[in-house]
Amino acid sequence: MTTFVAATHSQRHKSSTPIKFNIRNLIVPLGQIRSVLLISFISTLSSIILTLLITVLTGNINREELFIALSYGTALPLIISSVVSWPIVKIVLRLDKLETEMRYLASYDGLTKVLNRRAFLEKADYLLQVAKRQRLSFSVVLADIDNFKRINDQFGHEAGDDVLQQVGSLFNSCIRESDLIGRYGGEEFVLLFTTPDPTKAVNACERLHKQLRQLVVPFKGHSIQVTISIGVAHFKPTTDISLQELLSQADQAMYHAKNNGKDQTIVFAN
Repeated sequence: MTTFVAATHSQRHKSSTPIKFNIRNLIVPLGQIRSVLLISFISTLSSIILTLLITVLTGNINREELFIALSYGTALPLIISSVVSWPIVKIVLRLDKLETEMRYLASYDGLTKVLNRRAFLEKADYLLQVAKRQRLSFSVVLADIDNFKRINDQFGHEAGDDVLQQVGSLFNSCIRESDLIGRYGGEEFVLLFTTPDPTKAVNACERLHKQLRQLVVPFKGHSIQVTISIGVAHFKPTTDISLQELLSQADQAMYHAKNNGKDQTIVFAN
């Protein structure tokens, strides 16, 4: 059920920078084996060219001496570059993997695998600034799991974690790539629907209700059913409003849904 509640009160844009060449940008896409082969090929080719240049400049060298020079000029750099580059490339790939993991941990909630609060607010604020400049509309949604404290009290916090994981996974599977979802805190999730049509955002929330009602979280022989209360706030390009004000509006609507029977969507009406 969707109703309306009357109003009671009223990423950071990062400038684009040119991509600078970095040896890691070359190594990571190629992988360890192909990177070592490429380094060995370049080293060997450079050595052959240098050997030929020295031979031409020196002059008075017969074919046998040229063959020996080219043999050494090919074999030595091929062996040395392969032996030396293998561990170096391996370290570069490990460092890149660690950096990727650290960036992920800095932006995503470890339990639910959705954006953490800080990362969501940063990305959402950037989208808000874009929407203001381009005069676009979108919707902010706060969704709170109903009776979550009762789940923790009855089944334990491990069961609560399982519920959060399942809900986070379902949310992730239901939103578009252009939308945002984050864990706002505790059992509360926050979403940003980039669709300019408020009705589509509300319909998406209704689909979430429907799918959650069908969700059963198994835990040690028990079946835990989950519902959510949702508050929606729409951003209109004709208004000058901050992200925190939008979240406050969604929060008011969400608590109205809680107090009005739960398991429903309430839209904040300006």
